[in-house]
Amino acid sequence: MLMSFFFQAEDGIRDRSPSRGLGDVYKRQVIETLVRVNNTEAILDASEKTDRAFLAGAVAVGAQVEIETMPGYLPTIPVDAPDELVEAARLAAGDKYNVNVFDGTGKPSGGSTDVGDVQHIQPFFTFNTEGASGSGLHSVAFDIDDEELTYIVTAKIFALTAYRFLKGGAEAARRLVDDYKPVFTKQEYIDFMESMISVKTGGEPHFDTRK
Repeated sequence: MLMSFFFQAEDGIRDRSPSRGLGDVYKRQVIETLVRVNNTEAILDASEKTDRAFLAGAVAVGAQVEIETMPGYLPTIPVDAPDELVEAARLAAGDKYNVNVFDGTGKPSGGSTDVGDVQHIQPFFTFNTEGASGSGLHSVAFDIDDEELTYIVTAKIFALTAYRFLKGGAEAARRLVDDYKPVFTKQEYIDFMESMISVKTGGEPHFDTRK
C-alpha cells in the first residue's frame, strides 16, 4: 500500500489489507485493514493517514467509501525484567534449561496481545518459555515436545516470582508499584479506546463548472 511510505520506520508500523468482495465485486468491495505500531501517538497518526488514503482513492475513482474504525490492542511498553523474575526463572530452570534475559528496550515484537493495554494502566511483566515446535503459534504444525518445560517449569516461575514479590511484607512488589508511572488512568484508557471508534463516509466529489 502506498500509504506505508508515509509511516515512520521507528514506529514499527505493520499493515495488512486483505480484500473481500461482497455481491458484485465491481459495485462493493470490503477491505479490512489493521495497523500495528509501538506507541500510541503512531496509532493515531497511522489511523488518520489510512483514512485519508482510502478517501483519496474513493475520490479518484468516483466511488463512495465508508470507513469504520475500531481500536485494537495497545502496543507493549518496553521494560526490563525485575530481578525477582530473573531469579525465579533461573531457580525453576535449574541446570537443565538456559535462561536468557533480553533487553526490554530493544526491537519491538511484531506480535500483539492485551499485555500492552494492561501496561498502560499498571505494572506488568512477561516471560516466555519454550518446549514447543512448529512453524508458529497459529500453525497446525504447532506441537508441545517438552511438557516439563511447557507446564512444570512455567508454573514454577509464576509461583516463585509471586513469592519473591510478596515476601517481607511485599517489599519488592511495593517498590515496583511505587516506581511505575502509568500512561493512562483507568478512565483515560477507556476514553482513548472509545475515541478510536468511528464511522466516516465520503468520496465521489461533485464540481461546479464555471465559464
